[in-house]
Amino acid sequence: MKTIIRMSVWYVLAIALVSCGGGSSAPNPVAATPPVAATTATVAITFTDVSADDYDHAFVNINSVELLSSDGHQTIFEGDETLDLLALRDTVQLFAVNENVTPTTVEKIRIKASNMVLVVDHDDGSTTETDVELVANGKIDLNPRGDFPIAAGDVVFVSLDWDMNESLKLTETGQGNRKLVMRPVIFIEIGTEPGFKEGLIRVTGVVDLIATDGTVFRICSAEDAVQIPENPILNELCLDIVVTDKTGLFAEDGRVITVGDLNKGDIVTVLGLLRRSMDGPAVTPMQDDGGADVDPTTFQVLAIVVEGGDPSVWQQLLGTLKSVVDSVEGTFDFLLDNGQGHPDDTTLTGHLDPASRIFRISRDTGVTEITGADLMTDDRAAVDAVQVPAADAADPDVLRIAIMLARTPGDGDMASIKGVILSVDSGAGTLMVATDTMDRCVTTDGDTKIFEVLVHDDSVENVPVTLDDLDIGAKIFVTGAEDGAGCFAADLIIAEGQVATP
Repeated sequence: MKTIIRMSVWYVLAIALVSCGGGSSAPNPVAATPPVAATTATVAITFTDVSADDYDHAFVNINSVELLSSDGHQTIFEGDETLDLLALRDTVQLFAVNENVTPTTVEKIRIKASNMVLVVDHDDGSTTETDVELVANGKIDLNPRGDFPIAAGDVVFVSLDWDMNESLKLTETGQGNRKLVMRPVIFIEIGTEPGFKEGLIRVTGVVDLIATDGTVFRICSAEDAVQIPENPILNELCLDIVVTDKTGLFAEDGRVITVGDLNKGDIVTVLGLLRRSMDGPAVTPMQDDGGADVDPTTFQVLAIVVEGGDPSVWQQLLGTLKSVVDSVEGTFDFLLDNGQGHPDDTTLTGHLDPASRIFRISRDTGVTEITGADLMTDDRAAVDAVQVPAADAADPDVLRIAIMLARTPGDGDMASIKGVILSVDSGAGTLMVATDTMDRCVTTDGDTKIFEVLVHDDSVENVPVTLDDLDIGAKIFVTGAEDGAGCFAADLIIAEGQVATP
């Protein structure tokens, strides 16, 4: 089974991108606000997740996403779309966009999900699949922190973080071949920006338009679609891709290119920051085939890297640096983690171009952009790369890297405990938890997030709560770190409420 690095702090890349160049000034910027007063709002649904310790894939069918309010229900998405949640450990996915939402005040979000399967990939190429039964038949109610008004003309993100790791830790897995029953843990944020990871998105599409000055181009994809309830046909979703002087652009063979090398109809994958166009930089007008200016798209992506060609040639690999980077050639020895489609203990030659983007992750300092000279032997890394044969057939193949996330071993690792609540002292902000090995003191502060998973007859509900709301004897899962004084400092607490009977 492959080793998984928990890389869930991509979001600080927003700071790195903004501070390292921004966008080029564009002549005759186009206003993103429509000239006619709107009567409806636009709502975008994004999903994300983090890695799960024991599984490589978590496939789930999303059947609907609804807004619940005192006015009734509004369907934002209805269909049967399959997500691999564990493929979203580093990014958010723009799942659906509805441009015809009646203004309302959102009280809850309801998801209907089905057919979840957890998959383990083995080194010999085989897989093991485990069916999952979702509590309450997959009807999940999510409570934002307070009601959220949506007015006419608003463009709003509803961001959903389905945390498989917490969901699995909270749930008893059973024995033998018994089906796993899961109580989903899903965090929600509603606002004018994607709520998790600063909206870092990986999106593949076909180049449709290119600005003459090379500062922006447009891609369209039929896989990420706009859906309007009275017209349930899924259409293409188009995004304007804003290129900065720091954006790395790469051809299908991993060599550096420019926007001028792109052509209409080319397939590209963009890794960047999703934004409403009204919040991002104004863009140079682009023209349609008839020469007329076209309006900006509702959303834009501030590009970190652009990877050309068939996305299947770009591998996303985890491994360890076994040498420093050669200052002249930009090369180093890269030992791959097992179980990634290569023989065990495979070492390839990593290659960093000056256009490659490199970021170091640290729990203390967040994410900072670095150069190849800052990388160290035994650093752990996740890369997007194209594998090509070495010039000498006797040498290892070369990985031409577009983007790398590096982490010093042990830096930023989150710990966790689980057990049963013994006592709660809300005044002191502490609680005692009985784990399998010992009783633990858990401390909280103003930044600690506390949620309770409540199971009703017809739905499971995720509710933000306080320490006072937690029940003695409830199962609890806590992530955080040792505080150095014998207690466990909690960043996140998930407690089980009513117990379901599968």
